[in-house]
Amino acid sequence: MNNIISYQQLNQRDFDYLRNIIYDEAGIKLSDMKKALVQSRLLRRMREMGISSYDEYCNYLRENYDEEIENLINCITTNKTEFFRESEHFSILQKIVEQELSHKNIAVWSAGCSTGEEAYSIAIVLLESKFNKNFKILATDIDSKVLEIARMGVYPIDAVQTIDINMLKKYFLKGKEQYAGYAKVKDFLKKNISFQHINLLDNNYRLRGYFDIIFCRNVMIYFDKEVQSKVLKKFYDYLPKGGYLFLGYAESIVNINLPFHYVAHSVYQKR
Repeated sequence: MNNIISYQQLNQRDFDYLRNIIYDEAGIKLSDMKKALVQSRLLRRMREMGISSYDEYCNYLRENYDEEIENLINCITTNKTEFFRESEHFSILQKIVEQELSHKNIAVWSAGCSTGEEAYSIAIVLLESKFNKNFKILATDIDSKVLEIARMGVYPIDAVQTIDINMLKKYFLKGKEQYAGYAKVKDFLKKNISFQHINLLDNNYRLRGYFDIIFCRNVMIYFDKEVQSKVLKKFYDYLPKGGYLFLGYAESIVNINLPFHYVAHSVYQKR
C-alpha cells in the first residue's frame, strides 16, 4: 500500500495563531479570506518536514520558534515582481538622476526587493543615465530564499523578454547547456548592488547614512495603517532633505502625517 499522508483543513484556532505571529513578525495583516492561501503555502513546508497536520506544525513552531519563524515568513510572503515593473517610475528615476543628482555619488535602497528584478532594473537605469559619478544600491527583503535567487541573478528567459534587446545583450548572458532557457545578470551589473536580509518591522535597521532614493513598491499594501506609518517614518528618516520615495502604483501616503511632497504617481519627495 502506498504511504499517503492525508492533510486536514487548517482550523480557525491554528489560523488565528499563525496570522497573529505573521502580523507581529512581518506586519502582514491576514483577513479570514486569506485562510486558504496560508493553508496552501504552509502545506509545502509541512511536506518538506514530514508533518501531517497543521496542528502538529503549530506545536512544532511553538517548540522551535527561533529556528522555524524565518521558514514560516518565507512561506507566507508574496514575491510577485518583474523587470521594469510599473515602468513610468524608471523614466522618473532617470530624470531625477540626470537633472538633480548628476553631481554626486548616489545611494539607492530597494526595500522589499524580492528576487532582485527591481534592484537590477534600477542599476540598468543608473548605468544608462547621463552622469559620471558612482552609485550603490542596497536591496533588502524579509524572505531569505528570494534573496538567494536575487544574489545569483539567474532568471528564466521569459522573465527578461520585456527588456529592450540591446540592453538585454549588454547586461545579460544567455544560458547554455544545463542553463539553457535562462539568462544571467552580468557581473559588472551586480557589483554595485548588495543584498541584505531586513525585516521592515525591526526597530533598528542598522543602516548607515542616507539614501537619495528609496523604492518600496507593493509592500505597504500588506500592512495596516499603524505599520505603514511606522515604516514610512523610518524611510523618511533615512532620506536627506530632497530625497525621493517610490511606492507602488496602488499605494500612497494619504493620512500619513509626514512632510512629503507629491511629485508623480506614487512618487514623493522629502521636504
